[in-house]
Amino acid sequence: MLSGFYNFRHQVFRFYKDGTFLDSLIYLEPHEKITTADNLAEWMIRDAEVEGMFQGTYEVIGKRIRLKTKPHWGEGKQTVDFSGLIDKDTILFTSVDNNTRRWERNMPFVKLPLSRKRKNNKPHNQ
Repeated sequence: MLSGFYNFRHQVFRFYKDGTFLDSLIYLEPHEKITTADNLAEWMIRDAEVEGMFQGTYEVIGKRIRLKTKPHWGEGKQTVDFSGLIDKDTILFTSVDNNTRRWERNMPFVKLPLSRKRKNNKPHNQ
């Protein structure tokens, strides 16, 4: 199973080894870039009630991953389905929004590192 934070554009997934994931959108100023997961680890935690953050379960079979999450846009009630291929520190996802039927392919979600200081001081929920 996976563990850690993965980012592509504005979207971040946090994966836990037990099959739980978190999904959130992060908006930064144009000159800013997410380079580590340190700040995310402080608020992107399971069972936290954060507006726009969704929690669900994922499945890994071999190097393939699948998950369903809620849409971040619009009033759709159907899921957004993600399927991907895990390769080292990247997951190459394809998604389909079942509300709009919009497909997006070849989205490279890259694993975000935690700083050494943070790694040695892990909170109990990691």
